[in-house]
Amino acid sequence: MKILIGLISATLMVSAATLPQKVAPLAAESRYRQSLDSAANTELNRDPEDIAFVFTYQNYAWAATYTASFLTCGGVQYSFDFSDEEYIKEDDLLSRLEKEKKFAKPQSLTKADQNLLKACLLEAEQVDTSAEFTKKHTACDAGQWTTYAVIDGKLVRLYSCGDNTCTMQDEHANKIIELLNHEGYSVKWN
Repeated sequence: MKILIGLISATLMVSAATLPQKVAPLAAESRYRQSLDSAANTELNRDPEDIAFVFTYQNYAWAATYTASFLTCGGVQYSFDFSDEEYIKEDDLLSRLEKEKKFAKPQSLTKADQNLLKACLLEAEQVDTSAEFTKKHTACDAGQWTTYAVIDGKLVRLYSCGDNTCTMQDEHANKIIELLNHEGYSVKWN
């Protein structure tokens, strides 16, 4: 009987140890769906042409690589390759993208899920733009993926990963990254 109780206890302990691995994706999916559902009935007063989120990738390890893309509030995605140009400072990036947008055609006519954008834009309204970042060295020569939100007309870095992982210490910024990452718009390394 003691052996049977021991086996049952061991089985329960192993099951309990793997339970978080099995439940975590379900919980994340539930949070994702809940965010989209709550955003569905919300009206936003944003111009559909305004830039909402910006995604960049830079790597200068072996060759100069600098790409940028963005989503408008209307859900249209534009992409640009600035690899042949000199480095664009973060402070100048938004104005540069606004200029480039005037002459560019969207590379993808597929509109992003409007509820996803609404959910992210609603979260962006609550981001503390003065929140601190944690920075951790995570790789070498991997480059750097960065996700920004446009908040009050300014480019605000929410998350960056690659050679370094930089995480904004703000729950709303982290929620945006989680939502965008779920749909493949943002890159997040765990």
